[in-house]
Amino acid sequence: MLPSYEFATWMGTGLYNIDNQQVWYITAPLEHELREGKVGQFGYNVLLPATVGWLNTTDLRTNDLQTVTFIPGLEAIYRPSEQTTLRPFFQTGIGKDLATGDTAWIYAGGVRGNYELELDNLNKLVFGGALVGAGSESNDVSSSFGRIDLGLSWEHPVDWSVFGRKAKISAFYVLSQFSDSADFATTLERDQFNLGTVNELGFSVGVREPFKIFCLEVKWLGLSLVKCNNLEAIKINTGFPLGN
Repeated sequence: MLPSYEFATWMGTGLYNIDNQQVWYITAPLEHELREGKVGQFGYNVLLPATVGWLNTTDLRTNDLQTVTFIPGLEAIYRPSEQTTLRPFFQTGIGKDLATGDTAWIYAGGVRGNYELELDNLNKLVFGGALVGAGSESNDVSSSFGRIDLGLSWEHPVDWSVFGRKAKISAFYVLSQFSDSADFATTLERDQFNLGTVNELGFSVGVREPFKIFCLEVKWLGLSLVKCNNLEAIKINTGFPLGN
């Protein structure tokens, strides 16, 4: 099976080196807005993320597909002020290991939030944080994690355009601390490891008016470098993970 494939939805799209195995995870972070979150009023999004995974290949051939997950959920959006946004969420769904035939029940919940600080007409800082817990059950084997995220993003408009839309750039850093009790099933022998502290450094290009592709709203696109003791990755990011 792929390392920790059950939790790939919260890891993001990219090429991962986990426990000496190279893995591609591709996530479509689809969502549907039920109601816009405004100051003093709750909004709601239906979350519909789907993820597929490949092991030990870089050409992404269809017959190398090894895992599939679909973990829908509901996210509430509350803005106590123009600068502050809170997003509690809950998700539950299934994952399938196509190589072994195993099916996993996957669940997660938590809250993320951010505060935007306009430095001037050209520069903006976004402070973000999150508290997330997730688990999975498959053939009497359990995996779980608890995680705290803290991050900072810088945004700056630029003079050029992307597909006719005015562009902006962003750089961000996120520090994630996994709980001591977090464990991940990583191989067919179900070895366990703990991620500990994870560092992510990212760069993105965004547009002031986002693209809408089916249920996917594209505001940012960029690359991130992720590093910890048991994991290294190059990720495709859709902007600051703790932003709006």
